[in-house]
Amino acid sequence: MWAARVASEPYRWPYDGNLQPENTALLVIDMQVDFCGKGGYVDLMGYDLSLTQAPIEPIKQVIAARRALAACREYGYTVIHTREGHRPDLSDLPANKEWRSRQIGAGIGQPGPAGRVLVRGEAGWGLIPELAPLPGEPVIDKPGKGSFYATDLDLLLRRGGIRNLVLCGITTDVCVHTTMRDANDRGYECLLLSDATGATDPKNHAAALEMVKKQGGVFGAVADVAAFVSAITPPVRKMLAAAADGAADGHLANGHVNGKGACGEAEEAASVGPVAVLLDAAPYPFSFPVSQTALVMIDFQRDFMEAGGFGASLGNDVERLRACLPGAAALLAACRAAGMHIVHTLEAHKPDLSDLHPAKFTRGGLPPGMRIGDVLSGDMGRILIRNEPGNGIVPEVAPTEGELLLFKPGKGAFYATHLEEWLRARRVTHLLFAGVTTEVCVQTSMREANDRGFDSLLVTDATESYFSQFKAAALEMITAQCQKAQLCGPNNKCLPQDPTAKNPLTQPYICAQDPCLTVSCAGQACCESTRNAAGQYVGFTCVDSCQLAKCKAPFVCVNVKDPQTGKCGANCVHPCADPDKNPCGPGESCLPVTDATGAWVPGKYQCVNPCLDPAKPNPCKDNCCRPVPIDSQFPDPQYAPKCLGPCDSNPCGKYENCEYVQNADGTFVQDPATGETMYQCVNPCTKKPCPWWPKHTCCKPVWNPDTKKWQRSCTNPCSPPPPALPPKCKWPKPFCRPVVDPVTHMCKGTTCVGFPCWDSPCGVGSTCLDLSNPLQFMATVSGRDPADVGEQLVMPGGGDQDCDGLADSIYTCPKCGAGYVPIQMPALPPTAGSEPVPLDTPLPDGDGSVIKVAERVQQQDDSLQRVEGGGGDSGNLQKALATCLAPSGLQQQQQGLVVDAGRVLGAPLPTVQRCVPGVEACKAQNLCGKNSAAACAAAPLDDPALLKELEAAGATGVQDVLELKAGFICNKNPCETIRCAPPNCCVPKTNKWGLYTGFSCVNPCDNALCKKPFYCRAEQDKIGQCVGTCCVNPCANKPCPKGTICKPRFDDFGVIADGYDCVSVAPPNPCTDPNTAISCANNGCCKPAFINFQWVATCDFPCAGPFTTCLDNSAVCKPNMDKYGVCLGGWHCEVIPL
Repeated sequence: MWAARVASEPYRWPYDGNLQPENTALLVIDMQVDFCGKGGYVDLMGYDLSLTQAPIEPIKQVIAARRALAACREYGYTVIHTREGHRPDLSDLPANKEWRSRQIGAGIGQPGPAGRVLVRGEAGWGLIPELAPLPGEPVIDKPGKGSFYATDLDLLLRRGGIRNLVLCGITTDVCVHTTMRDANDRGYECLLLSDATGATDPKNHAAALEMVKKQGGVFGAVADVAAFVSAITPPVRKMLAAAADGAADGHLANGHVNGKGACGEAEEAASVGPVAVLLDAAPYPFSFPVSQTALVMIDFQRDFMEAGGFGASLGNDVERLRACLPGAAALLAACRAAGMHIVHTLEAHKPDLSDLHPAKFTRGGLPPGMRIGDVLSGDMGRILIRNEPGNGIVPEVAPTEGELLLFKPGKGAFYATHLEEWLRARRVTHLLFAGVTTEVCVQTSMREANDRGFDSLLVTDATESYFSQFKAAALEMITAQCQKAQLCGPNNKCLPQDPTAKNPLTQPYICAQDPCLTVSCAGQACCESTRNAAGQYVGFTCVDSCQLAKCKAPFVCVNVKDPQTGKCGANCVHPCADPDKNPCGPGESCLPVTDATGAWVPGKYQCVNPCLDPAKPNPCKDNCCRPVPIDSQFPDPQYAPKCLGPCDSNPCGKYENCEYVQNADGTFVQDPATGETMYQCVNPCTKKPCPWWPKHTCCKPVWNPDTKKWQRSCTNPCSPPPPALPPKCKWPKPFCRPVVDPVTHMCKGTTCVGFPCWDSPCGVGSTCLDLSNPLQFMATVSGRDPADVGEQLVMPGGGDQDCDGLADSIYTCPKCGAGYVPIQMPALPPTAGSEPVPLDTPLPDGDGSVIKVAERVQQQDDSLQRVEGGGGDSGNLQKALATCLAPSGLQQQQQGLVVDAGRVLGAPLPTVQRCVPGVEACKAQNLCGKNSAAACAAAPLDDPALLKELEAAGATGVQDVLELKAGFICNKNPCETIRCAPPNCCVPKTNKWGLYTGFSCVNPCDNALCKKPFYCRAEQDKIGQCVGTCCVNPCANKPCPKGTICKPRFDDFGVIADGYDCVSVAPPNPCTDPNTAISCANNGCCKPAFINFQWVATCDFPCAGPFTTCLDNSAVCKPNMDKYGVCLGGWHCEVIPL
């Protein structure tokens, strides 16, 4: 035995110097992510994590010393880890604990960055990697603060012979201290490592350490890690040196020298002294070390065994109990002579009945005077009360000095007593039981002893019951070891090998049938039956051959049983070996399914995308993860995650290019949180819209396979390339116009429009003059009567496309409506306003090929060239008017009009008056939202230099500036006060300088292309403003169990929601479906039948078959059916009431 002690306070620990690997355990308490990791329970409460992370390095030193010791012996200091956590359904979470956690903002069971807080199986519940347990190190899962409450920790320590506990972990003042107090009350010698523990408050940590030291070490001792490691290191070095010397001398063989361990200093196990063997014990011979065995004499008290006592008052024959006294006295004398430990128990309660349960007091409905605590007679005193006359032990087996007299308030001798601690302190391992009554107090105490690991023997002639049948039943329960321990398996009978023997219970047992027919081994172990020499079944063994087999990944080991020999063996199989049952798609690895023990479930597998594996966190911080195939064996490829750059993974939607954000100097902008390069999704049409004049073009993104980017293509859907035909527009809306999406500026379709005045561009109550109408235009510029002009001019009919270019801007407002402001401007934009189509942009051709825009411009713009005047002189008003306003046929008789037209065309361009909504119109029409009264304002154009800068901006800068000066702006985002009707969302309108000029309600999903089974959902910010779209399918991860299908939920507006429903795929029962159910007469019942590929309801008549006649003439045959009349199979006899 080592005499090592730790330099601790307030005494050198342990108190007796008995510090050995065999009797000492290190308890590492709650070193979990939830308590010392980012995003865990403590972090959510707002505490400083450095305080709870402080013990990590010191604890690693202690464990390192323990593992150094293991290099010499086959075992070192025991290391046990604990985790605080609750079941996923929170059934073991007290209501007050849950309430308190919610008050501090970290509710147990609520979602957090590390999963559900303090819930078993979540990431935060796990132990931190730095202190992960090695294989074989126990992990205790506890629902409370103490490690002993509702756990098997005490049982593990007792079974391991542990008496010294070294405690470390977190937090000092809560879980560590609670565990130390519980251990101290259970008799363990405790040492708290001061620098290997931590608390959320340093003051609480210091106070907890001081509490231990008070009263001479009220809970144990305190030391630092260095002192503990120093105390256990010298024995380690000596053992290693002894092992080395033994190896050098040639005496070392398999770690032992002459039958002793290499660590020769360790004292051999103390001798247990003589061992007694009772060969005729049932169901097997019972051997026990005399010095480690105690005799327990149960309740030989006058209340139960004498006339006039409590037992007799209940009508029991006490002489039956007294029949066991001779045997009990002889047993007691023999045990005393052998020097064994003796325990006497008395069922008794305190005089104030404070330890008497109300249920026990009222049980039986005894009248006053016969209840516990009442005075039964003057000779016996109060019933079952300590130190009363009737509570004394009968003289035949009275205790002597030195023997333990134990008062117990219940039936069992261990409940609410110190019996277990008393026995452990004396190293008692075996118990002999005697006493009364056999089936109640004796058997209860024996059951308690069995659960605590004591080997127990009941002496049959030293125990008795008031009822002979109860004693016999109790003895049979105890001796029927085969049946009790299920040595033949569950639901199997144990039979005596020789049923004719005098005492069959002492006979060896055999099994009624093969045990493996009813045995289900844990994990993937295989059941092997065992037989005796006669070939009879006598038991079974669960064999796990895979513990020795080594299968190369991805193959896994499966235990298989030879049907001929019944022997188990190992076989390497692949879980996805059956290609007909492998549903894994692209990017998914086929992996085995494991049970709670980590064993593979035969025949089952799972498809796992390595980027979406819930068991492994995404290795890519920016979530740009793609599965890539890796080398693997038959039958399927396996995939590993590969991290890509933000734009490499195509994170943007259709028609959007991923562009990295750059600084002014061209360098990339880095995300300060993740360090990744920031990017933005840009639609080329939104980035640079197509010009409207003169070709009325809109933008259509076209994919460039060379650059793998979307490029802008300006096109006019009203003039499609051949062989497509242009949309037909008829009078009074003869002109075709593209419809442009206000958000993306992409082509959204076409519409037919009339002359501009039809849309009241001058405001309500205004006058508008269509200059694009030939009659009005000629009358205005020539001063002639419109009727005279109309006699010589032919109106364009059926939407003459030659005049199409004039229908947008040739109008004037002689008078503006209320709130509108007049501005003067040229009739047409200047020539520079026409922007050429990018000739290097590829476009799809009609036959599926791709050609350049330059090749198609000629095809598309033949009609526009006539309006533009040819020769690239786009926007030439004179040529356009000549084409549009000339007569249909230039006949000689119309030469006068042509001369007049020539005079008109030679005149300067007319100046037109336009009306733009001003601040008052903005307020009246709520153009800036519901708060337009305050939001509508004039543009801040007081700076002349700013005006010049604005006028110089772009080809249409003059017109824009005029409209800006006369019109209005919104001084705040109008979408802040607008709530569009779902599924629409708000998009603010801005001019080219970024000033708000109104809003529109749009549905971004109109242009989104989500591939099935994904559905588009418009994303909005907190004010209801459009921020994009996303493709959603809550069923994508297959959340529904087998036998059901997942159906997404939609809101009242048809928009995809986050929830889903698992709908059974099983067909409805036609017998219970109201639409198909039938009623069966003549003693029949409804039975589903599969006819013509569908389930239909049919009538079945079980009582119409043979052998359905009831033996009782008063009964008739009735089919077995439920309350709906559905057949359940079979029939029964039902008595006819008279």
